[in-house]
Amino acid sequence: MKRLKKILYIIIAAFALFVTALYNLPSSMREAASFADFSQQVAPETIAAYSAFRERPVKRLERNGQVWTYRKHGSGPALLLLHGMGGEADLWWQQIESYEKHFTVIAPTYPPARTLQGLSEGIIDILDAENIDRTIVMGTSLGGYLTQYLLAQHPQRFERAALLNTFPPNDIIAEQNRLQGWALRLLPEPVVFSIYRAGLEKRVLPASQNSPLLRAHLMTLASGGMTKAQLYGRYLCVMESFQPAAPFTPMLIVDSDNDPLVSEQLREMLVGTYPQAKRVTLHEAGHFPYISHSDQFHSVIDEFLYGHSHAAPISSPIPSPRISP
Repeated sequence: MKRLKKILYIIIAAFALFVTALYNLPSSMREAASFADFSQQVAPETIAAYSAFRERPVKRLERNGQVWTYRKHGSGPALLLLHGMGGEADLWWQQIESYEKHFTVIAPTYPPARTLQGLSEGIIDILDAENIDRTIVMGTSLGGYLTQYLLAQHPQRFERAALLNTFPPNDIIAEQNRLQGWALRLLPEPVVFSIYRAGLEKRVLPASQNSPLLRAHLMTLASGGMTKAQLYGRYLCVMESFQPAAPFTPMLIVDSDNDPLVSEQLREMLVGTYPQAKRVTLHEAGHFPYISHSDQFHSVIDEFLYGHSHAAPISSPIPSPRISP
């Protein structure tokens, strides 16, 4: 019996040492995966296009000790793209290449800010640095939540807004994700992302028809392309609540009928929060339709931006959008 207890103590001590080592392992010593590690099933021409895009320069802005990186491409009226909790600016690469022909496209990657105010102030600083007084904004998931916050705090800076696969201020998400928040805060980074990758494989990717391109992007980010500090900061922003404004800007809501991360209840709450918005629901497009169903997604967004489909000739980059309840 004593021998068994001794073995158990040794196992517990070894596990504790292992966890401690994981905590203290510098990020620079953890081998990050690359897009190539997950892109075997992605079409070669898509890989080539993305690789070329990645070679384009990235801009930087330091604010309150945090470094913001962002994409700025194209010319014309401004179009701001805000990614979600598990994303980065480069997930918008197909949209950037499509819309830079007619817009100045700005797409930031969030640093590990822990409040919506911190994120919004960084966004406004980028707009100021680029001398952009007003912009169209499209935000997905957390980015859509941040868009609503920006509309409430800085309505004069935005001409119109598209809320993509997102949710309104609510108590539901916080109530359902207390355990996840505890795990994010306490578990070591490798364990956090191991659990995170399993969630992608189980829920997010199947809902997006197991898109090879989406898998390559998300798994790359979850395998060294994003830090625990970034993920936890974004989690806290999702948990934060605020009073939404009744915006006077034209608004579009795009959702998916099988979104695994935004429930039907939350989707209906969003529509109820902004009853003046036009709503388009995509069929079985998951949580990332701008990546997994880009043609269908662009058709909807083109209608919002230009007033007609992408296939039609474009005479003006910003005619009045077709907005109806």
